[in-house]
Amino acid sequence: MPLVYEKLGQHEAAQAALATAMAEQGDYGSYQYAQIYAQWGKTKEALDSLERGLRVFDPGVECVQTDAFLDPLRGEPRFQAIVRALKYPP
Repeated sequence: MPLVYEKLGQHEAAQAALATAMAEQGDYGSYQYAQIYAQWGKTKEALDSLERGLRVFDPGVECVQTDAFLDPLRGEPRFQAIVRALKYPP
């Protein structure tokens, strides 16, 4: 819902939906938070969330190479380091 609300221009509702998700899921929703932050243009927060996802073994992180929601991050050195850490086959 945070992405939907943001696309509709309902910034406060988007922030509230993200806060609710974070309260309910804690660190185990880190991958989803990264998707949201990436789409909102908050690169640092998105990368912080991805790194947290790696630490807590969030299963969503396995999709990092193909997830279009993360496209805004692909040129970032931190993002590329995350991909390398996942040790995908060539």
